[in-house]
Amino acid sequence: MLQRAGRERFAWAPPEWFYMGGAPHILSTGDTIAAEIFSFYGGIESQQQIDVSIGEPDRLLRELEEVCLESYHAGLAVLRPGVRFAEVAAAMEEPLHASRTWNTGPMIQTVSPLFNSATRLHPEVDPALTHLEKLPSGVGLDGDFVLQEGHAFAFEPNALRDGKRVCIGGTVLLRDGMPEELNRIPNRLNVV
Repeated sequence: MLQRAGRERFAWAPPEWFYMGGAPHILSTGDTIAAEIFSFYGGIESQQQIDVSIGEPDRLLRELEEVCLESYHAGLAVLRPGVRFAEVAAAMEEPLHASRTWNTGPMIQTVSPLFNSATRLHPEVDPALTHLEKLPSGVGLDGDFVLQEGHAFAFEPNALRDGKRVCIGGTVLLRDGMPEELNRIPNRLNVV
């Protein structure tokens, strides 16, 4: 599992105090906790993304969640046999293009073998990131393929702005001509 907690975060990783020492972060109202959970079922890896807000999320977190939800639902609408992976990725990336947000991880990936959608789309929306090198975009880095029944995908739409990030989603199978969502809880920003 990868995780991160705090008020501002760009991605998730083991907490620094695990490997560098120091005191652990004490959770407080306004923090979010994000985790990418890697689980295996029947020898196949699946991935669930979960974001939890301690207390009611601020306006920016809700806006980022909305971009992620639009992306998630755009992917479900396109995921069908005969469609190319690049088409699903493009549909899921469209909400990023239409908003002032960027991403650090793929919006969708397969679970085995691995194909990723583009990452670091639009970092220029955040002035603190103008120094980042622009990565090649599109699915061309990993290739493309035509979707078939039985393919499994990690839907993981993520959106960032002003040092805050939301990432939601989980495993989706292509079954009986339609997407089948294997989880529901992490498909939104959760509040505790």
